[in-house]
Amino acid sequence: MTKVPYESNEFCLSISCTAAYCDHCAAKAFHKYLDAEGYRIEKTDNTRLKIYISGPLAGIPEFHKAEAELKAEGHIVLNPANNPDGLSYREYMILALAMVQCADAVYLLKGWSKSKGAKTEIAFAESLGLRILF
Repeated sequence: MTKVPYESNEFCLSISCTAAYCDHCAAKAFHKYLDAEGYRIEKTDNTRLKIYISGPLAGIPEFHKAEAELKAEGHIVLNPANNPDGLSYREYMILALAMVQCADAVYLLKGWSKSKGAKTEIAFAESLGLRILF
């Protein structure tokens, strides 16, 4: 895996986008491998990451779509949308943070910034030094 420096607005058409946490552009493929330090991560053939998916759970179909795409690229996917029904918010967050601890990176879905749980997950991931992918 190589890192390529990000240049201001190199990809994003939004003038206000700094790319590190761009919810506006999260769905665009070119932000898919941008990490928190502002570098693009270029995938090589032998790159296989354990990736936790984070976002608003109201969008469960988006979690499954992202899971399928990431698996097709050869990654190991940790998907909180696959957790069992019937747990409390506290219990879901305990499971989520345990999965984040196992991950190499966190993949953010569109709308992540509006989710209390996703913001907690991203803060925890950053404290562990994990890569943040869009």
